[in-house]
Amino acid sequence: MLNIIEAGEDDDGQAAGGGPLDRMTPQERELVALANAAAHQGAQAYTEWFGALSAAEKGWLVYTGRHEELKQASGA
Repeated sequence: MLNIIEAGEDDDGQAAGGGPLDRMTPQERELVALANAAAHQGAQAYTEWFGALSAAEKGWLVYTGRHEELKQASGA
């Protein structure tokens, strides 16, 4: 069995892991926590916070889909 996960769902019945936070590094978890805090302060705060990130951090947030979720949550 390949244990392929699509769209964040592991539905092969093998229970290969926990939720998305369990698969993140400590640095990624911290980045998500900071992103959530900025998004809760509103669109301008989140936009400014995101703009100050490194290219790698921005890329990871965009690649994982979190940037779009947080942008919407911030009201942007």
